[in-house]
Amino acid sequence: MSTAKQNITSLLLKYQFALNTASVPLATSLYHPTDSICMPPNAPVGSFAGPEGITKAYEFFFSMIKFDVKFEIHEIVYVTPDSLDPPIMATKPMDGENGQWAFARTESKGTSDVKGRGPGSEGNQELFVLKKVVDGKQAGDEFGGWRIARYCFNSTNPPPGGQVSA
Repeated sequence: MSTAKQNITSLLLKYQFALNTASVPLATSLYHPTDSICMPPNAPVGSFAGPEGITKAYEFFFSMIKFDVKFEIHEIVYVTPDSLDPPIMATKPMDGENGQWAFARTESKGTSDVKGRGPGSEGNQELFVLKKVVDGKQAGDEFGGWRIARYCFNSTNPPPGGQVSA
């Protein structure tokens, strides 16, 4: 596994740990410091953007839900200028792992204990858009500077009344 893929995998596993330990400081530290949006289902567009919005999101999530989930990473893809259609000219040479953006598609399964409802099955599919921090103390950290820039997810549990068929 490449270094960049290892860094992103480590970031996602640390995020899993943040969820399972209800750590607002850890969860928020994994987001990009200046360009971040969390997009949970049914939330107003842009309501959890920027550092304050991300903190607000996780304070709310962890006040309402206790998670015990495990992530499975299905893919990590790097976005580079030459991978776009049409290609754009890069200002700096980049290979597939030195781009500024990547995305990861994951699945999480486990249990959640929602206040007022009690424990139940938890299943989601997630899309993480990651952006590399190029300046500052995070640029050379344990995750190679990668941070969550966008995060959205939806439930894979059957809806009330039945299963959705493909």
